[in-house]
Amino acid sequence: VLSSGINAEYGGGVVQVQAIHSFTKEVQAKAVVHATDKTWSMYQGDIGYKGNDFSIQLTGVNASIINPQGIWVAHYLQSVTNKLALGGELLFQHGMGAKNAALTLGGRFRDGDSEFMVKTGEQSTNFGYYVKGNDQVECAVEFEYVKQMGESITTFGYAVDLPKGLSKFRGSIDTDWSVAGVLEKRFEAFPFAFTLSGLLNHKKKQAKFGIGFTIG
Repeated sequence: VLSSGINAEYGGGVVQVQAIHSFTKEVQAKAVVHATDKTWSMYQGDIGYKGNDFSIQLTGVNASIINPQGIWVAHYLQSVTNKLALGGELLFQHGMGAKNAALTLGGRFRDGDSEFMVKTGEQSTNFGYYVKGNDQVECAVEFEYVKQMGESITTFGYAVDLPKGLSKFRGSIDTDWSVAGVLEKRFEAFPFAFTLSGLLNHKKKQAKFGIGFTIG
């Protein structure tokens, strides 16, 4: 799968290119590149393995093995029962003459068409709930508390699938007065999708708009 997009905002814009490739049913890799002001502002690589009852993933952001720098993140999730899974995330950051590491622990509980998630670490604590109403409608809510800043934010999101129009709309609103929406249009005769996205923060008076293309 190859996707690309352009996000524009007041005072500048970002071009993003993303590629996803499945080597086998268990192994998948992803690469993401951001370009801003004619420079590569961010590059990210993921490699993951999904077993019968566990999954593991390694992510590098602006990372280099030759010159130790950037961010490395390792994820592990283990199914304890058919409904409960527990795991952790280890983040290591190296750069600007400093080294930092952070450990986050979390869990996920699934019951039918609903799912509850919690994760907590040194920097933040998150709670999330997702429910699938039917084949066309999905809803979710997430609460995040940032410990260092002493601030919290709650986000409500939903997705509506329009099978007759080969379209899907996703929207969200949070307590920071941000409203976002994404419209994805698929084409039946071609392995191609066109995406329009927008975000407006009423509190900060910031607006972003993006267009994207997906092949595969």
